[in-house]
Amino acid sequence: MICNLFFTFVLKNRTLLYSTYTSKNGNKAQQSSAYKRVTSNHKRQTKLRNLLTILFAISYCSLTGQSFELSGLFTTTEINDFKNTFGYDLGYNFKNFNKNRISINFSHCIKNASYDDIKVDESSHGPQFPDYYFYKINSDNQRFGFHFSFYHSLIDNDFSKLGIGSKLSYYYFIFHKETELTYYRPFPDNFIQQTESESIFDRKNKIGLDFFIEFEINSVVAERLNLFSRINTGLITYGTFAHEMGGWDYPWLTKWLTINLGLRYDFKHE
Repeated sequence: MICNLFFTFVLKNRTLLYSTYTSKNGNKAQQSSAYKRVTSNHKRQTKLRNLLTILFAISYCSLTGQSFELSGLFTTTEINDFKNTFGYDLGYNFKNFNKNRISINFSHCIKNASYDDIKVDESSHGPQFPDYYFYKINSDNQRFGFHFSFYHSLIDNDFSKLGIGSKLSYYYFIFHKETELTYYRPFPDNFIQQTESESIFDRKNKIGLDFFIEFEINSVVAERLNLFSRINTGLITYGTFAHEMGGWDYPWLTKWLTINLGLRYDFKHE
């Protein structure tokens, strides 16, 4: 009697899983069915807790968050793989405090590049008879960025905002290149060789530091829907300190210029 009452208590409270208890006079089929019911109830409670956690996170963001933004971007650098590249940027801005704002952003750029390159190797026969490498490259490249930024407002009125800020970024690059290489050796035999190759590779854990100025026009399209523009200048670690074929393969630090133009929606009035 006591064992049966305890088992009933466990089922009603739904906080304990079925134990290894076996009633001397019980039926194993009934115990298996009870176990399945308890397990099913536990799974439903787990899903409910996960749903409540997500709802709590959304509610918390709506209380602490200030705005959400979507923008198109244009970026350029001295590296041929990403010259004059277009992409998009998604951002979430936390609540302003003392004219300051903290934001997190994600950006993605795609570049279909076609360009020529040349490398000169003087290591074989000296500067008077160097070897030449002529490259014709078609590439499909992507840049992913995760950004953490700090913004300080200089002008903030009912019509517009103007501010400056800095941004710390993490970048991940993906490259897909088709390369036609012509190798020319003038000494001693005027040797010429042509090859074609295809390569897919990436560059991970690249860090960027930007400084930007931002201008925003309030409620330009609808109430709390603002138009903004941002100009970024910064540095990104790109290549490595590697000496290849008589020259630097890629610079370690690269200079970038990025321009954003987009819309920002304020969750609530200031």
